[in-house]
Amino acid sequence: MFNKILKSSKEQAKLIGYSLIVMAVIAGFSLGYAFPFFIDESKKVFIAEIVLQEQLLYILMLIGVLLVIALDFLVSILLYLFFKQSNKIIALFSCALRIAYSFIFLMSFFFLIINVGENENILIINNLNLFEKTWNIGLIVFGIHLFLLGLLMKFDKFIPDALSYITVFAGVSYFILHLLKVLSGGYPELLFTLEKILVMPMVLGELGLAFWLLFKFKNNNEE
Repeated sequence: MFNKILKSSKEQAKLIGYSLIVMAVIAGFSLGYAFPFFIDESKKVFIAEIVLQEQLLYILMLIGVLLVIALDFLVSILLYLFFKQSNKIIALFSCALRIAYSFIFLMSFFFLIINVGENENILIINNLNLFEKTWNIGLIVFGIHLFLLGLLMKFDKFIPDALSYITVFAGVSYFILHLLKVLSGGYPELLFTLEKILVMPMVLGELGLAFWLLFKFKNNNEE
């Protein structure tokens, strides 16, 4: 049944759109709200005591992150199937990069899991730092994927050029920002400010595509 659904470009577009929107909502809670909750904003460092005090929030964050990773794997395949007609080689590279990112994200996820039941403050902080560092490496790969996705959107005559440019810019932003984070070895104020500036275009890239696909195929019977 799933294979039959994937044969329809309309259904592919709907699945991509809804998956990206659901992923954004879950990520907004888990990575936009819960994860920063364990950080001292003034010092940009993790606080182990908050993790120990807010175990329910921590577990909810874990569930959300795992769902985001699962959706990332799904979206990787769906984007390839949808855009392979535009440029099969770029679509394949884009898909491979997103799958690679998802695997790196999954690897980083294990640093969060081992904190469950952990009582040593130093180990908790160390695991959180390892998660963030590994995830940042993955986000560099994700940035290249977004850049290629923006090119694929440019090749698709039905997708507005403005949306493809935003996605390309989002990919470049992801790549530069998280490369600087990895190379800096920390979370300095400059990078924190830069992230605040770039967060909107980074979010708009995929979300813009999601809403456009849902809008375009809402009343479209094209297969």
